[in-house]
Formats: sequence, structure tokens, C-alpha cells
Amino acid sequence: MRKAIFSFLVLLGIGQAVLAAPATTVRVAVKQGFQTTGRGNECAALLHIVLTDSDNIVRLSNLMVKLDQTTRQNISELALVSTEATMEFNAAQHNILGTTAKLNDETIQLRLNNTALPQGTNHLWLCAKIKSKAQLGAILDAALTSIDFMTEGPTALTQLQRLDLTAKGNPEARGMMVMDQQQYLFAPPADDSHDSYRIPAMVVTKKGTILAACDRRYGSDYDLGNHRIDVVLRRSTDNGHTWSEPVTIAAGDGQTDYGFGYGDPALVETRTGRIICLMAAGSTSFWYGMKHVAITYSDDDGKSWSEVRDVTTTAFTDLVKGTTNEAGVFSFFTTSGRGLCVERTGSEAGRVMFLVDCKPDNQQSPETNYLLYSDDNGESWTLGPDVVYNNANEAKLEQMNDGSLIASVRQSGNRGFNRASYDPATGIMQWGEQYSEQALWQAVGHNEDILYYSRSTQGQPDIMLHTLAPTSWHRDLRIFMSTDEAHTWHEVMQVQPNGSRYATMATLRNGDVAILFEDYSLDEGINYPISFITITKQQILDMYNGLK
Repeated sequence: MRKAIFSFLVLLGIGQAVLAAPATTVRVAVKQGFQTTGRGNECAALLHIVLTDSDNIVRLSNLMVKLDQTTRQNISELALVSTEATMEFNAAQHNILGTTAKLNDETIQLRLNNTALPQGTNHLWLCAKIKSKAQLGAILDAALTSIDFMTEGPTALTQLQRLDLTAKGNPEARGMMVMDQQQYLFAPPADDSHDSYRIPAMVVTKKGTILAACDRRYGSDYDLGNHRIDVVLRRSTDNGHTWSEPVTIAAGDGQTDYGFGYGDPALVETRTGRIICLMAAGSTSFWYGMKHVAITYSDDDGKSWSEVRDVTTTAFTDLVKGTTNEAGVFSFFTTSGRGLCVERTGSEAGRVMFLVDCKPDNQQSPETNYLLYSDDNGESWTLGPDVVYNNANEAKLEQMNDGSLIASVRQSGNRGFNRASYDPATGIMQWGEQYSEQALWQAVGHNEDILYYSRSTQGQPDIMLHTLAPTSWHRDLRIFMSTDEAHTWHEVMQVQPNGSRYATMATLRNGDVAILFEDYSLDEGINYPISFITITKQQILDMYNGLK
């Protein structure tokens, strides 16, 4: 994202000709705001304006903005708000400097009544109130064309000055896309603690409750190994419109080997309705011998959670190395996001499965994917025995119409896949030959998700969805669709072209699709929120019909 940092160059006297302005200490950067919003959102940040003057108070008089017709049709109000820090922006916590509902003309004036901004750096946000029936998929954009202001020094107040932003006030990025719903479920604090939220996980229970979880990382956004991490969770019982307050379901102690921290959660619901959350655990990173996998579970639809325990030291079997009650492999952890509960008859009916990323022998071992599964509601676990994918990373599972499995594997370059055939007569599952899918290409591998949305075996369109960020580092979240059981894939939606990664999906009770992902819209190189968005059932069907 290009930053426009400049000095004010023009002096404007009211009712007078424009004169050349004296040198000033004021600096401004105009940046893209967030890139998704939802219908009915009260304060969606279109632009982020950073205004700095180390020596003077700045008094704002007017702000001129250009809005295209699509944007004006889908919003009901424009506002300028301020926050003390970049990440403090929150629709419910800001200082309103000025608003206008007069949106008839292409150029909009916001009267700011000589509002005083303190010396130093000020974070301003140009925000829009989104109509409740705004057009789904509409792209909302704004261009800041000018700012009128005065500066107030220790002894004097300057004349009114105008900054012409015609060439600098619209950052080079796509605007904000309107989704049916959009909320930030987890947002970093505004202080200097450097705490962050990362690694989303989500499941929709049989009762229709959405459970959304992620890491809370203290003092850093790094993975496990050198700082405390908790796993936190929120619940929604109305398809994501309202949410409970965050609760901690696994609290790291920052001291002991096993309990130092918990991270990279993955959720699944068993046939009995138990919700299982598996997590990486301990004080050692994956690259240096991570051994612990922790479990907590809920038997009341996510309202309360069991005490966290280490599955590798109780009723654990490692078929990769032929050991029990302790992991014999050098290092492994469960892929975050969600697991799979097998829906079929036979010996594997109801089996709970996760894919793990593993270094079998030593630090130099290539990363290898194996199954980690339980046949007794999470009481005991087995690792292996068969390799699912060699030279891979985090991977996700989905079950096909015939009961077989498909694994989608994180790689740089083409996305990796493997399929496991299943014989219902014998209960034997056999993994096939791994392959790469060229249509799902990534410059840098991310932990993405694969979802069977609807099935021909149930009399519905056969639709599979896949998230993907195909371009440069941690950017450009898109949705791909397959209508032939994952044999071919087609891009159907660009969700967010700016920063984003680590996405997970779930089908809601009303047929909409929810996506939970790390939102890096601001592209500031600091901590970011976890965003929840929904794509409606009708949008999914329209995209499906567009491929026919």
C-alpha cells in the first residue's frame, strides 16, 4: 500500500485568492481502511488518515470526500472519527469529529467546526454507516480530496489552509466489499503490550451454535516456544449476529514445560455432541521438538469446558514409531481450524480425525502429514500409521460422497492433495498417490480450508469450497469452487486483496457460509483482528450457476 506523506503547500483565505503557503510541520498519510464490511454496520472504516504535527495543535475545519454512485447508494452516513492508536479503532469506541447524511453529490463536505487535534500523531478514520439492505458484493470506495485546517502554535494561530489531495487521497487498493455479515470477534488491545490474536478455529454444532476460537498471544505474535499463549472462544446462537464475551478455554502458565502455552486450536463435534478442541502445547516450538498435544472438551454446546490434559501421556498410541503413552516422533502438532467426524457405517463410523504436521525422526526430517484419530469420543488417540502426504505442512480433511477422504495440504506453489479410498465391507482405508492441484496455486503456503457445502447424494447441487491466498506474502483471500468432487477448481470470489491469512469455514444453520480469518487490511506490520464474515446461500448458488 502506498503512503502519501507530504507537507501542506497551499494557503486559502476565506473569500480571498489562493496564496502560496509557508513551510509547515504537518504531515499526512492516507491509507486504505478495512476491506470487508457487513450490512447494517454502523462505522465501517473506508480510509485511515494519519495526521502528525509534533509542534502544533491542528484545528480541522472541513474535509472534502469524493464518493462514487455505488458507495452513495449503499451508505446512509459518512463520519470522521479519531482514535489514540491504530488498533484502537472499534465501531463502539471512538471519538466522533463530524458526520453528514447529505450524500446526493459526488463530492461530500464534512464540516468539522475547527476541531482541535493534539500535538503528535493522530489516527483519523473516514467511516460509513452501511445500509441494512446494501447490495451484497458492492465495492465501497472513497477518495479524500482536500482538508481545510489551521495550526495553533505557542503564540499564534495560522490562517485557514487547504491541502489539495486530488492525486494523493485514494490509496492504490480495492475498496470495501459488502458482505451479509462482518464483525471483528477478536481485536488486539490498544496499549503497547503487543498482545495479538491469531490462528482461527470454528465449528457449527448440531444445535446450530457457532463456536469461534483462536490464540491469544501475549507480548508477541510468534508461535509457541518462547511466550505464553491462551486459547479463547466466543459463542453465537443466532447465526453470528450476536456473540458471547470471550472466555479462555485453555490458559497457559508461562512457566512449566507442558502448560507453558496452548495454541493452534482445532474444533470438531463428535456423534454424541461433544465438542473437542485439540491444541499444540508446551514451551518448545515445532522446529525444536514440540511433543505435546492438549485436549479440552465441552458436553454442553460450548458453554463450559473440561480441564486441559495432555493426550500424549494418557491413552496415546503412536503407530508411526510403535510406542504408547508418549509421542515417539521428534515433533508434531495438530493442524488448526477444524477436524472431521466420519459420517458413515462400519468400523470407522463416528471416528474423529485430525491431520497433523510431523517431523518423524529429527529436526532435519521433512514435514510429513499423518492422521491423529479417536474412536472413543476423545478419551484415547492414535497417530498414524500411514503417511498422508510427504514434504507438506498444515492440512485439512473432508469426506467425499462415497465415504472416502480427501486431504488438502499447505504448500508453497501448487496446493497438495491426496485421497483415501474406503471399503465399507472391510473397513479398510487406503491413501493413494499424492498430487498437486495447479488451479490452487499459492506464492506462500497458508493454512487454508476445504468444505463440502452441499452434496448430490442429498439431492442438492454438488458444491465444494476452498479458501486460498494465491498471490504475495499473506495477501489476497479468495474463494474457489468445485462442482465435480474436487477434480477441478474455479475462482468464484475475491474476498480481500490486501493482507489476510489462516482462514477456516463452516456452513451455518440457515445455509450461509461463515469464514473466520486473520484480517490484515491495514497492512501496518503490527497485530490484527480476527474477522467473521458470511456469504449467503443465494450467493453460493449464484456462483454455482455461473459455472454451469
